[in-house]
Amino acid sequence: AYNTCLSKDASRVAYSASIDHKIVIFDVTKNTKKYTLKGHTAMLTRMHFKDNNTLITTADDGKICIWKLN
Repeated sequence: AYNTCLSKDASRVAYSASIDHKIVIFDVTKNTKKYTLKGHTAMLTRMHFKDNNTLITTADDGKICIWKLN
């Protein structure tokens, strides 16, 4: 399963292929990969940008991760 999520100002997109448990953040304005986030140990289920610099994710491992992006 694939998950995508766009930041509030549409400058960043979060992407996950779910099965690898990683989240990739792309800078849409520069078309570059900014971050690879690792913290879940199971398939991702949801992603939500709280604001332009805070991503919240959940997974089948029962974790809720709050990622602060600079």
